[in-house]
Order: sequence, then C-alpha cells, then structure tokens
Amino acid sequence: MRHYIQEVRKSARRRLRLPVAFRTTKAGREQGAFYLGTIRDASADGIRVTTNRPCKLQTGDKIILHVIHHLDSHGSSLTIEIRAELVWQDQAHQTLGMKMTPGENRTLPAPGSRS
Repeated sequence: MRHYIQEVRKSARRRLRLPVAFRTTKAGREQGAFYLGTIRDASADGIRVTTNRPCKLQTGDKIILHVIHHLDSHGSSLTIEIRAELVWQDQAHQTLGMKMTPGENRTLPAPGSRS
C-alpha cells in the first residue's frame, strides 16, 4: 500500500540544477560566511537548495543568493540576485527550503563579464 502526501505548495515546483552562492543579511547588507550550493527545484515563490557543507542558519534568516547564468561561450554572463527567507532546513541532508521575498530581486552583470 502506498501513502501519498498531499502537496500544500501554492505553485508547482520545477526541477533545476543551478549553482548558487549565498549568505545571510542584516538591514539589507550581506554578512556572515558564504555558502555554496545548488538550487534543486523552484516555484513561483520558493526554492530548495542543497549545500556543500552544513549551514549555521536559523529559520527566518534573510538570505541573498547569487546565481551566475552564462549566456554564451564568449564569457557573457549575468548574476541573478535572489532575496529569500529560510523556512526549513534538513541538516542531515544539507538541504534548505526558502521562500523568495518579492520586490528586491535583481539582475547584475557578473564580475569580469564582457557584457
């Protein structure tokens, strides 16, 4: 017999594999250690990230994530900055669930980009 868990998310998630760097913020400024990870899935309002090491974060922490998107083979790229809040974490599997905070996400030229 199979047991199914009812999905409670507002939006369906899409599987992804995007490298990301992130850190916590206070008063809108980045602080604390940088963490590296991978966005594994995303929806219109949330993301799931796996990390390369355990994170010293707490539920409710404000986070800025930096996703570097390579546009072409000539070195052109953009950094997509995503602001989020930590909703849950699974330390055993180094996995974090975050809800995106609307209104402050932006796209920036990546350092060293030829765009």
